[in-house]
Amino acid sequence: MIIAGAGYHTLSVGNVPAAQDVIAAAPPDLLIADVRIGLSNGLQLIAMANVPLPAIVITGFADPSIEADARALGADFMLKPISPTALLERIADKLAHVTRPTFTVGRRWVRRRLVRPVPLRVNDAHDARIIEVSDCGVGLEIHWGNERPLPSSLDLDLSEEHEGVPVNVAWARQQDEQIWLCGGVIADTAIPHWRGLLQTFS
Repeated sequence: MIIAGAGYHTLSVGNVPAAQDVIAAAPPDLLIADVRIGLSNGLQLIAMANVPLPAIVITGFADPSIEADARALGADFMLKPISPTALLERIADKLAHVTRPTFTVGRRWVRRRLVRPVPLRVNDAHDARIIEVSDCGVGLEIHWGNERPLPSSLDLDLSEEHEGVPVNVAWARQQDEQIWLCGGVIADTAIPHWRGLLQTFS
C-alpha cells in the first residue's frame, strides 16, 4: 500500500514459484523480497533470475551471513521495522540505477484502462465498476461510503454463475463521501478464471 500510494505500479505474489513465473515472463524494475517466504528463501529469487535483478531484501531477523549473501547478489538489505520514508528513499535510489529498457517495455502485466467500465458487485452488498485491468490485477471504483475503510480483501461478483473473484487490496483511497478507488491483486487460485473474464472486457 505504501509503494502503490507513492505512484509505483506494484505486483504482489504469495510464494516463490509464483514469483519465479512472473520474473521469467516479465522481469520487474525492482524486486522486494522477504528472506522468509513460507518455507523458502527470498534470496533464491535473485540468485535464480535469468537476468540481473535489482532487489531489496528485507527481514525481521538480523543475520550477518544472510546480509552478506544478499549484498553478494547485488541486493540492498533492510532490517524491519522499516519506516515508509526509508523504504521509499531506497526504492527511488534503486530505480535510479535501472538502465535496462527491456524491463519497462513489452510486459505481460501492463494495466489497461477500460473504455467502458464493467459494473459488478463487491462483497455481495456494494455496487462497483472495474475501470482498469491487467493479467493479475484490477482497478476499481466502489460505492462504499465513509462508515468504514475498505477491507484488505474483496470478492468480485461479475458473472451470472456468481463465481466470485477474490482480490487482495494493494491500495485504496476515498474519492468522496461515497466513492472509493482501489487497486488489487487477483488471488493466485482465481487467476485462470480472471484471465478468462478478461476476454469479455472491452
